[in-house]
Amino acid sequence: MIPLNSDQSYAQSYYSKSSSSARNYLFINSKDNEKHWLFGTNKYLVSDVALLSEKDYDSDSSKVRVILYRIVKNDTNGDKRLTDDDLLTVGLSLPSGKGYKEILDGIDVFVGQRLISKDILLIVFQRKGVGFSANVNLLGFTISNETELPKVSP
Repeated sequence: MIPLNSDQSYAQSYYSKSSSSARNYLFINSKDNEKHWLFGTNKYLVSDVALLSEKDYDSDSSKVRVILYRIVKNDTNGDKRLTDDDLLTVGLSLPSGKGYKEILDGIDVFVGQRLISKDILLIVFQRKGVGFSANVNLLGFTISNETELPKVSP
């Protein structure tokens, strides 16, 4: 899994800044040298990547079950840049990088994730200022029982 990085530069009235960020990932199968890109474009910003392994729920196994990606696809805050301040899309792929599927979009804040069994991933996130949790079935990368988190009185 090799990142394709790009430099994103911008200037403010009193300073300029540059940052390197991943735009895509190249997967190479070491057995047969087969290669493929995760995305068909380099226009997205890959905000974060997490290799989720069975050790999250079974301390005897460290086999990677799935790769979770946090992607910025559009400049949703109008600052003419793709940054973590824009809305996120969450996607999953098999450890080989194949089977990529977007499972959530319009995410304000990605709170966290945890494999709770071999085939179920729990994700906690915020969308439009409201907290949610959702279970993801890893056999088909489908969402089940997305529910709003209970509110806390101030």
